[in-house]
Amino acid sequence: MAKVKKIYDMCAITGTYTNKNNEQKNEYTNIGKFFVMDDNSFFSVVKTVPVGAWDGKVSYFEQKEKEQNNTSPVAHQSAPVQTAQVNTNESLPF
Repeated sequence: MAKVKKIYDMCAITGTYTNKNNEQKNEYTNIGKFFVMDDNSFFSVVKTVPVGAWDGKVSYFEQKEKEQNNTSPVAHQSAPVQTAQVNTNESLPF
């Protein structure tokens, strides 16, 4: 079985911003991963697709060695989601 040789981040330009030097820069959104295997085959995993004015272009950025060893990104911790309490004994108004 082939092993992963390189991993690239797949990114799309989703906007622009102005940096502290007053230069306009592109804002990139990571939309997935592109894998190159040791047998030179490749595949991609698309996790999200930009909406709006996206032109369909994707840029590939090679990951650093440290990031390649951990192929599953660490998810940001967020506050627990509170679910609404629903009383199923009430009659519906429609």
